[in-house]
Amino acid sequence: MESNVSKPAFMSASKIKNDFDCNPTGPALAITEFRPSYRRGAFMQAGLASVGCVAALAAWTQGRGSPVLVAGMLLGAAIPYTLIVILPTNKRLLDPRLDPRTAEAATLLARWGHLHAGRSVAGVLAFLLLGLHTLGMI
Repeated sequence: MESNVSKPAFMSASKIKNDFDCNPTGPALAITEFRPSYRRGAFMQAGLASVGCVAALAAWTQGRGSPVLVAGMLLGAAIPYTLIVILPTNKRLLDPRLDPRTAEAATLLARWGHLHAGRSVAGVLAFLLLGLHTLGMI
């Protein structure tokens, strides 16, 4: 099994999904990847969401426009979304008592994938808003 230690967290999330979708041992391998990758990803995502939100708020107070404020709020919304919506699934996936070979494990991984995609959409929307605003298109 390949170690994930040197990979960026975003690559780990992609690898987990690929392991789940394309491998006959899918859930077991995906959970094996998820557990060590989670902490790196959580630290990175919380940090980036916080910094992005604060930076956008600061820019908005300096007159950068409402698209910057909306983008910052989208980034900041990832934090409560994660804590309220995704964290229960994360906790169950991290539970050492969860047997990775069960249907429950597969269901939890599928749910995590959908929830994570929702959070990713907010980040993409923030990026697009900022890009379009920078180009003067909005």
